[in-house]
Amino acid sequence: MGLKWDLPEYLSKVGPLVVKAEDTLTKRKSWVAFEVAGRSLFTSAMSYFGLFHPMANSLHWGMAVNTLLGEIVFAIANTQANVRLYRKRIKKGSRPTHIHGPASFYSGDAILRVDACRDKLALMLLALEEPLDPEDARLPGFADTMKRLRGRESKSLTAKKAVKLLRRLEGGNFDFVKKYRRLASHRANPRVEIYGAAPHHDYPHVVLVRKADEPAFLKKLAKDYPDPTQRQKVLDGCRIGGVLYRHKKADRVVSYSELERGLLRCLWKLMGCFCNAVSLCGKSLEKQHKSSITPSP
Repeated sequence: MGLKWDLPEYLSKVGPLVVKAEDTLTKRKSWVAFEVAGRSLFTSAMSYFGLFHPMANSLHWGMAVNTLLGEIVFAIANTQANVRLYRKRIKKGSRPTHIHGPASFYSGDAILRVDACRDKLALMLLALEEPLDPEDARLPGFADTMKRLRGRESKSLTAKKAVKLLRRLEGGNFDFVKKYRRLASHRANPRVEIYGAAPHHDYPHVVLVRKADEPAFLKKLAKDYPDPTQRQKVLDGCRIGGVLYRHKKADRVVSYSELERGLLRCLWKLMGCFCNAVSLCGKSLEKQHKSSITPSP
């Protein structure tokens, strides 16, 4: 359910709100530090893009992270603006559900980019330690990158520093974002409730009861239906084509306030990690550059 405006009217209303939201986000100290780090990365790129060494690929992932962080700010600002616009026009409780297409679109966009940004930031640091091929379809995700860096901690100070930085991006809000990113990839995009999630907003879907889950399913069934005859009827109804199924809440509804809080925390942590990663990248590339220079006879 959304706002019924024609496009010019919608843009005239939401545009100023986007500008205001973006202005608020870019006045934060984290953003200022991010811009400084971005310029530093550009300087390193000008100096070391010509370095014929796989370590130079770190710069490519760094530039991608720099772009993604700006896009995340844009997506969050657009989400905030559309939510504010919705709340101005549609009051809480006036509808059974409060989902607004543009707000869902931009928040989903932010989720996608936060997850991708964390992966690329980890690859940026791993490239300082291992020769990575950017065109390899089997490049590791964040969790596998952390495993590989932890495996080098005892031998490399750079790896130790990288792990210390990336630990800030583990768990918590990033698991929250990962959950909804996974839902989107499984064609069950999260439903963002602007005024908060309620039990009636989620609804069950039919899922397969896997062999490993059967004992727990039968135990719950026995608890819910103590009468053996009634229980058997329910169990027979759960079998379709000889296969056991059950209802399960889709768990894809999220309160906007919770999502906004999680996205912002991820954003500031990513920016802080990026600033330190740029410094580590610059020092490592400078060291490699000096070692690759052949002294004149």
